[in-house]
Amino acid sequence: MYAPVGLDEVESRLYEVLLAECVEYYVRIVRSLPVFEERAAGELLLRVRPRWRPRWRASRNACRTVRCSLFAVRCSHRTVRTRTRRSVVRAWNWSAGTLAAVAWARARPDIDGRRIGLWGASQAGWVMPKVAARDAGLRFVIAVAPAIDWQRQGRYNLLAELRRDGASDEERAAALHRRETTLRLLRSGASVEEYRDAMRNAEGSRNREASGSDEGMTADRWQFIAKNYTSDASADLRAMRGTPVLLVLGGHDTNVDIAETERTYRAILPPGTLEVRKFPDATHSLVRHDIERSETALTLTALFAPRALFADGVLTGQRRFLERL
Repeated sequence: MYAPVGLDEVESRLYEVLLAECVEYYVRIVRSLPVFEERAAGELLLRVRPRWRPRWRASRNACRTVRCSLFAVRCSHRTVRTRTRRSVVRAWNWSAGTLAAVAWARARPDIDGRRIGLWGASQAGWVMPKVAARDAGLRFVIAVAPAIDWQRQGRYNLLAELRRDGASDEERAAALHRRETTLRLLRSGASVEEYRDAMRNAEGSRNREASGSDEGMTADRWQFIAKNYTSDASADLRAMRGTPVLLVLGGHDTNVDIAETERTYRAILPPGTLEVRKFPDATHSLVRHDIERSETALTLTALFAPRALFADGVLTGQRRFLERL
């Protein structure tokens, strides 16, 4: 992808990483359209970057890496195509895949193996500390809105969405009851059929947290949740051995409790290894809150002025962090 004129090398590469996230978001939007989705997705990619291709690809786990003056590893979830959407449905060992990508990068003669780090967001908060704890050679970790505890994060997200949508007290109580029912079923090792029966019999609002959509729970998605619902990054954060960390948080994050995340990172990581940057006007994805609230504004800005998507200082803060390493 081509960065705007006037950026230095590090900032240009960071721009490319963030813009790649936007491209994936565009494709998800286009694929939700009823017709011409494949052609539209291709045309959209070409408008954002002619001859768009991943710069590097490592292993079957689809761990993709983006070369910078420092080398950052970014991994995406494995997805499969269903009849109506693309969804994360298969759990895979993210940390092992990331370690494999790092090893692949170190083996390349055109990459300085001493200057490799991790950049990740949201659920990567459960992956990067585990990887950094096992690989002391990583030069840095940039953690964007990372989650700490799966269950606390899920409850926070559920309540934040209920507040955003103006849910009534009755709807809130029903949603929390469904959440507790889901957790009880997970703890008992219930099957997806038992989950579906319980949800059909439950009263109140739909299960926003577990299903993620009105389409209901698939067997693979249920397996994914069952394998990961006890995730907690605290132990892996303690096992990290002095890797410099930049924690990036948005003030309008409805997915992750940024207060808990900041409190946990500060309590566990040595002060000399942790830098925290907060952007009050940013959402979970670091997009400006006023833009993300409007799907039209979000799409048009992403297409015609992509750098304006991000809250002021997002790129600069990461560039300065990298320059000091």
